[in-house]
Amino acid sequence: MKRHLPFALKSILLVCFAGFLLAGCCSTHCVDCIPQAKMPYALYDGGVKYYLTHHDSIDQMIESQNEQDWIQKNWSETLRKKFPNDKELMTYLDLREERIKENTEKTKMTYWKYLYDIKANLEQSGGELYYYHSQAEEGWLILSKGKVFKKYVAATDIR
Repeated sequence: MKRHLPFALKSILLVCFAGFLLAGCCSTHCVDCIPQAKMPYALYDGGVKYYLTHHDSIDQMIESQNEQDWIQKNWSETLRKKFPNDKELMTYLDLREERIKENTEKTKMTYWKYLYDIKANLEQSGGELYYYHSQAEEGWLILSKGKVFKKYVAATDIR
């Protein structure tokens, strides 16, 4: 004698199973999303083995950079207001601001261009952004249709 599950129970199990499959996924329409539970994930592309360590959001990366810029800008200002008579601190802040200005002129626009280039390629490819490391390098890659669409190597001179 065969026992059948009631229709309501079958529906609940089906919904739970679908939720389990989608758990950790960045979007419900994404075919390239690897659930966080499967990280680190090894991907072979062009004879190179990439270890995907986590999924990233370009919008969060841009927001984080905006926050860092705001903190850098306001940190010195706050200290100047709080300790206006500390000449040693003022000298330090002057030198720090000068170094930041020089560094900003060299690299900041490069890093912003880097972020917006990633964003444009994500939109073009319809892919997902992952942080990776391999034997020789690390950085971000865009995974689209199961293949590496674009790779961005992290470089110490960009940040």
